[in-house]
Amino acid sequence: MRETRVNNMSKATLVVGIVVATVLELSSAGRAQEITSFDPAGSAGTFAQGMNSRGEIAGYYFDANSVVHGFVRFRDGSITSFDPTGSTSTHVSAINSEGEITGNYLDGNGVNHGFVRYRDGAITSFDPNGSTQTLPNAINSEGAIVGSYGAAASIDGFLRRRNGNITSFQEPNSKLPFPATVPSAISTLGEITGKYFVTSTTAYGFLRYRSGTFTSFNPAGSTNTLPVAISSEGRIAGYYFDADGVVHGFVRYRSGSITSFDPTGSKTTYVSAINAQGEIAGYYSPIVGLGSTVHGYLRHAEGTVISFDPPASATTYPQAINSEGDIAGFYSGTNGITHGFVRQGPR
Repeated sequence: MRETRVNNMSKATLVVGIVVATVLELSSAGRAQEITSFDPAGSAGTFAQGMNSRGEIAGYYFDANSVVHGFVRFRDGSITSFDPTGSTSTHVSAINSEGEITGNYLDGNGVNHGFVRYRDGAITSFDPNGSTQTLPNAINSEGAIVGSYGAAASIDGFLRRRNGNITSFQEPNSKLPFPATVPSAISTLGEITGKYFVTSTTAYGFLRYRSGTFTSFNPAGSTNTLPVAISSEGRIAGYYFDADGVVHGFVRYRSGSITSFDPTGSKTTYVSAINAQGEIAGYYSPIVGLGSTVHGYLRHAEGTVISFDPPASATTYPQAINSEGDIAGFYSGTNGITHGFVRQGPR
C-alpha cells in the first residue's frame, strides 16, 4: 500500500461560489421548492457529485484550460477548491457526514491514485498494493472508503478503513477472462454493494456483508444490473437493462425482495442515490437513451415520484440526496454549459 499524507490544504484556495440562480417554485403538492444553481469561481463546467447531512456538497469542475479541480461547497454558499499534490486532474466521488471527501486524481504519468481529504484540508493519497489505477467511489460516516483498482490480471474491489488498512476482495462468481468486481457504495454498517462481471457485457449486483460473505442479485428480467447506492437500513438502489436495452430503476430491500420502477413518461431511468429514509434521487428521459431531454426525480419510499428541473435546464442529473431530502447534482443549460445545483423543499 502506497500512502502519502499532506498536512496542508495542498493547492487549495478559498473561492466564492457564483450563484447563478435561486428560484422558488411550487411543487405538485403546492409547497415551495428552492433550487439554487452554483459554480466555483473560474468554472467552465461544474459537476456536483455528493452531499452530506450538513448540506455540504462536493464535486469537481473544469477551468478555462480544461483542467479538472475538486471543490467543496459549504451550506453558506462559500466554495473551497482543492487538488492533491501532483494532481493534473482531480475527480471527486463522495463526501461523508464528517466532511471527508474521496475521489481519484491523475498524476503526471497518467496514473490514477485514490485520495481522502479531511475536514481540516489535509489530503492523504493512497493505493492498494499492486494497483495500476485506483478509483474510489464512496465513503461512509466511519471514514471507510470503497472502490476498485486495476491489478495484474483482474479488477479488484477494495475497502480502506479510516486507519489506512486496505482489504482487497473479489466476488467469487466473477468470470471474465479476468475477474472484475466494482464496489459502488458502502453503508454506515459497513455493507458494500456494487457489480461484478460474469462476461465482458453482463454484470450482476452484489451485497458484501461486514463479515466478508456475498449475496448476488438481479431484478427479474435484468440482463445487466448496476447497484449504485445503499442506505443505513440496507436498501440498495440502482438500475438495470432489460432484454430490449431499456433502463429501469430498482430498489432491493433487506429481505431480498426487489421493486422495479420508472417515473411516469420515462423510457430510460437512472438511479444516483438513496438516503436513510429510503428516498431515491435520479434522472430519466422520455426516449430510449438519454437524448437531449433529461429530467430529475425524487422517489419517495412508498413509491410516489416528483419530477423537477432547474429553470432553463435542458438536461438535469441529480447525483446525491441527504437525510433532509435535499438533492444535489448538475444540469446543462440551453447554452450547453454545466452548472451545479441543490434542490431544497417538499419531500
